[in-house]
Amino acid sequence: MRRRFGYRSGLALASVFLWFVLADPGLAASLPPRYRFRTLQSGRIKVHFHAEVEKPARRTLALVLEILPRLEERYRVRVPSLDMVVHDASDSPNGLASSFPYPYVEIRTASPDGADSGPSESWLRLVITHELAHIVHIEQAGGIYALGRRLFGRAPFLFPDALQPTWLIEGLAVREETKGTAFGRGRHTFTKMVVDEAARSGQLERMDQATLGLDAWPLGNAPYLFGQEFLNFVEMTYQEGTTRDLALAHAASFRPYLDDKTFRQVTGRGLAQLWREFARTRLAGLAPAAVLSEGPGAQLLTTRGVVQTAPRLSPDGSLLAYTSRTLDRLGEIRLMNKDGSSDRRLTSRVSGAALAWSPDGKFIVFDEAHPVRKFEWRLDLFQVEVSTGRRRRLTEGARASDPDYGPGVGAGDAPIVFVRRLSDRSELCLLSGGEIRKLTASLPGTEWSHPRFSPQGDAVVASRLMGGFSDLVLVDPLTGATENLTRDRALDGEPSWVDDRTLIFRSDREAGSFRLFLLNRDGSGLRGLGASPENAFAPEVDRATSTVFYARYSAKGYDLARVRFAEGEAVGVFVDPFPANQDEAAVFEGSARPYRSWPSLRPTFVTPYVAVVSDEWRFGLATAASDPLFRTAYGVAGSWGTNASRPNLLGYLRYGRFTPTFTALVRTESSPERLGRRDQAEALVSADFPLERKTLRSQALALTLRRRREEISRGALDSGIIALTWQLDSTQTYPMSISRQDGLRLGVAITRELKALGSDLDFGKVIVDARAYKRFGPTVVASRIGLGWTFGPRAPERAFAVGGLPSPGLLDPVGDAPAVLRGYEQPDGTDESRFGTRLTFGNLEWRIPLGHPQRGAGTFPLFLRHMRLSASLDGAVISTAPLNFSSARIGASLGLGADLLLGHRIPLTLEGGVGFGLTRDGSIVPWFSLGLPF
Repeated sequence: MRRRFGYRSGLALASVFLWFVLADPGLAASLPPRYRFRTLQSGRIKVHFHAEVEKPARRTLALVLEILPRLEERYRVRVPSLDMVVHDASDSPNGLASSFPYPYVEIRTASPDGADSGPSESWLRLVITHELAHIVHIEQAGGIYALGRRLFGRAPFLFPDALQPTWLIEGLAVREETKGTAFGRGRHTFTKMVVDEAARSGQLERMDQATLGLDAWPLGNAPYLFGQEFLNFVEMTYQEGTTRDLALAHAASFRPYLDDKTFRQVTGRGLAQLWREFARTRLAGLAPAAVLSEGPGAQLLTTRGVVQTAPRLSPDGSLLAYTSRTLDRLGEIRLMNKDGSSDRRLTSRVSGAALAWSPDGKFIVFDEAHPVRKFEWRLDLFQVEVSTGRRRRLTEGARASDPDYGPGVGAGDAPIVFVRRLSDRSELCLLSGGEIRKLTASLPGTEWSHPRFSPQGDAVVASRLMGGFSDLVLVDPLTGATENLTRDRALDGEPSWVDDRTLIFRSDREAGSFRLFLLNRDGSGLRGLGASPENAFAPEVDRATSTVFYARYSAKGYDLARVRFAEGEAVGVFVDPFPANQDEAAVFEGSARPYRSWPSLRPTFVTPYVAVVSDEWRFGLATAASDPLFRTAYGVAGSWGTNASRPNLLGYLRYGRFTPTFTALVRTESSPERLGRRDQAEALVSADFPLERKTLRSQALALTLRRRREEISRGALDSGIIALTWQLDSTQTYPMSISRQDGLRLGVAITRELKALGSDLDFGKVIVDARAYKRFGPTVVASRIGLGWTFGPRAPERAFAVGGLPSPGLLDPVGDAPAVLRGYEQPDGTDESRFGTRLTFGNLEWRIPLGHPQRGAGTFPLFLRHMRLSASLDGAVISTAPLNFSSARIGASLGLGADLLLGHRIPLTLEGGVGFGLTRDGSIVPWFSLGLPF
């Protein structure tokens, strides 16, 4: 049964489609309003940038003009146009590519950490090659898809290669970045290490693990690295260009997802067979799993895996501090005794790894990324007191990472050396007395990392990546003068001082794996650590006990370990396996013009869709577009209902150039009713204000005006409201979370019907909703309490309703159902006790993990991430008089839920179960929800 008046989800598939097309997750987080964008253009290629990144933007356009034609020729496709956005709103460098609604690439230009990203003659060249490979790969369309493009334009369902598994999409792009540069992840020792350890553990045998949906280690690296190594195996087995041929074959195939047939068409062998052979071949070439006992006195200190790294010994030599990250909680800085005992949490840590003790051992300095000016993510330095765990911020928007204390009496007078990341390079800087002084002056593309003061404070050693040379460099802290200690293309990083004369560091200069090495301060005497373990990182030496603490990589991730310190034999000259650097492209010198959004807003596609809404089939067409900065976005959808035999229209417009963001929506809809037809017409305008954006908390305010008219056979209702909503959210989720956890969600919605807006009603509503989530071991307890009441002279007696799951919107004048009350059918209008003007409700739910399968079925586009069981109590009281809690409805429920990944990219939560009504009109009622009920 249906309510007499009330907003129902008639937008259905059209609104869902528009949301997916327009809500670009890469840029929809809002670029800073203070940025003033301009555009460089050469033919079909446009690069949009703000003033702070003009130089990288000009290099970007020059590189695209060089790289794109080469890729187009190889993939036998021509990209009709390309919009690129170059910005510096985050200290986390990255790239993003999309083909909808037109070819688009975003580049975040902040300097990466060279020691972590691996050697490259130009990070910008590498990331542009990678993203352009995505563009030409996804652009391919043959056979029926090519015909469809002529009919419907760039409709999302006409990009068959976008449905390939992510290991093929990302692996192919890594292959191209490797072929198109002197380095790339295909030549990186890190890739070899991760894939080798996965082979040893048996994980590599399972093709389904190479997906972006993987919440287990190695997380998001799996599709990039597993995919690259498998495609490399395929090309080594067959011939150069086989991966390109696979993409071309699939682009002309009507099969919706990659399977054995495509591989047989290109290689003569099935995909599953080839993958098994790849895994067996990889494992056969490896020694048995490395064990720590191979090194004299070696011992694991942690066994959590994931990321346990950056061990630092306290000045008195009694404690070891380190950074810990797991898959089910916030990162931490932890302390332990040197033997691994008394391992305990000191403070939380949301990002970063490096840390350092103050000279007096009372404080630890570290770096974290936090929002600045709401829209920019910047790295800054923080200090935590060891005895109390109290934190203090040392910098604001300094873009500071990898800190280390110099000598001094205490934290107050000791200088801190750190890396400052800029848009086209990084520099070493000193923080002293609250003032920041730049220490180095580097060329564009230079990447510094892991600076460490010498024990006497007369020198700083750091790793510097420049032009493909990742070397150890000695820096004078007074003058900034530099002296190379190593000079080759081995990946030398994470240096530490053994004493004033000797350094220890990790490098891949021998045997193609990361080991520990020693070097004299003057650059002489390069030698290995005696019995150096493999896959070793971040060394720290305790001379008093002749011990080296370090982070060791295995298939589980990184764990802390220790081994006896002993000097090994001299190391020979590094044999350079890399090809020559690519020549730097000449910087684009053309003039820039002010950014204009309208050229990109013309429709590029129209897509048909089918939906079942309100007991009828609807057949429709939709289109949408957004500008490259996602300032303006719109969508239009129209459909025809088979029962109502009337058109349904939807128009959407979003404008987010400034704060707030404005949204407008217009809609007309006709739906079949038991006694006739329901016609609705609606117009809505809203403004969204971000009040607070922090790493662990956000607040937002929204103001909405809406005018609606509903007509049914028994009459009509005009509604005109103004609504104000506020929400605070401090909940957290992690890779292995089964639910939101460890935080609060508070919301208040106030609506007022206004005669001035044409409303037939004259009253207001308030809904207050408070939710708390707390993790207990592997389980989560979710609780909720809420209130609703009306005010004004003419409040309808059916202002609120209870029963079933909540309604999708909370702006309805009549029939709002914010409560979750399982075990009771949704009200059909015959029972007046289900309606009222006053409401209170509460829920208590225990969510229990049944497992984290982390499994799929080959390349089928479905990946099962988590499963859970829920047991809950629901309660609600509703009345037109003062609330009488003796009339409360109580329900209990058991449910099962699963988190999935659809189409290799789309996360989806399904939840369903049975509710048991425990009071008067309760019954046994099944329920189903997309997403958790609350």
